[in-house]
Amino acid sequence: MKNFRSVMLIAALVTCISCSDNDNDPEVNSGMILGEWQLEEMNYSGTTSMTMEGQTSSLVYAAEAIDIDAQVIFNDQTYRSQGSYTIRMSTTMEGNTQVQDYPFSDISGTGTYNIEGNRITTDPDLPPGSEQEFLMEGGEGTIMELKENRMVIVNSEEVTSIVNGMEMEVTMELIQIFSR
Repeated sequence: MKNFRSVMLIAALVTCISCSDNDNDPEVNSGMILGEWQLEEMNYSGTTSMTMEGQTSSLVYAAEAIDIDAQVIFNDQTYRSQGSYTIRMSTTMEGNTQVQDYPFSDISGTGTYNIEGNRITTDPDLPPGSEQEFLMEGGEGTIMELKENRMVIVNSEEVTSIVNGMEMEVTMELIQIFSR
């Protein structure tokens, strides 16, 4: 059961890529994204349910970034992220809650991005086998707010997959707030 719990925690941590299905969102002025943005807040929450051999367990998690010193710089269709932060994650499984800190230091990443309407799609430049350890994870998000000095991006995902005979259902919402 301890391995089962560890697999669920890992599944919760790696689901920070996103998808969104609402096509009726308003346009944003994509030129306003250019320049350097400081990460002010990052929060995410979700559930992971796993079924194996007829037994289902669920993990509920909520996390927030603390000790934030991270930036993302948007140029014309490319971005660079750098810095550090710690994720303080609270997980609850079978009535037991644990809180643990996960430090991310020396974060560095580059990639390309595209904005259509109020959707931002990022594609990180990752060497084969590397993990995403920077602010603009690959995927699609919704720009909920983009003003001269404030940007809010929300990423949501619902995924069902089978891993080593275990059916996993994951839901996640990530909110990132930037300022300059």
